[in-house]
Amino acid sequence: MSITIGSHRTPQPQTTWQSASPTPLSDPRHVVYSPFAPINGVRKLGTSWESHSKYIVVRHGDSPKPLSIVKPDTVLYIVCHCSPSATTVADNAHNRMTADVLAQQMESDGLIHFIKKLKFYGCSGAVGGSNSFASGLLRELRDLGYDNVEMFGYVSTVTSLDASGHKWGYKTIITDDDNGNTLIYEEKVRASQVRIPIEI
Repeated sequence: MSITIGSHRTPQPQTTWQSASPTPLSDPRHVVYSPFAPINGVRKLGTSWESHSKYIVVRHGDSPKPLSIVKPDTVLYIVCHCSPSATTVADNAHNRMTADVLAQQMESDGLIHFIKKLKFYGCSGAVGGSNSFASGLLRELRDLGYDNVEMFGYVSTVTSLDASGHKWGYKTIITDDDNGNTLIYEEKVRASQVRIPIEI
């Protein structure tokens, strides 16, 4: 099956957390993490998530330990640009980071070792099986003692959140027309339909 890789729209967060309807920091359910520090004049990763009260957006450099608000039952999203079988992820300024550096940074940014669920929200970050970036990141996290975390990734382009807070992906459809010609096209679907569990 062919997967089309598209560009990702990225974000704009803040140095302090804001939300339309703040979720208590004592018990955050959904945290969105950009591993790249904001750069003046460059759209920040995670911007589209900020206007939705369901999510708390944090970024590397926001504070000494931006991930210290994560609790064991928090769903943590990692937002960045990726591609099939990538060895690095990127921000909107094309700064890059490898899986080992990302895992170490998440730990130094205060991520507890008892976190249960992590979603790697980068385009096609789960494409490539054991060679996918998401799989490599999970291996690095295991090496750091994150033994119980379950990770999910996406096998297509994924979009920024829309005004309703929905996440979207693209599913490749292969079919035949009435003349027996093979047709291949992409259908826009909810991102959960192109999300898979990551294995190492």
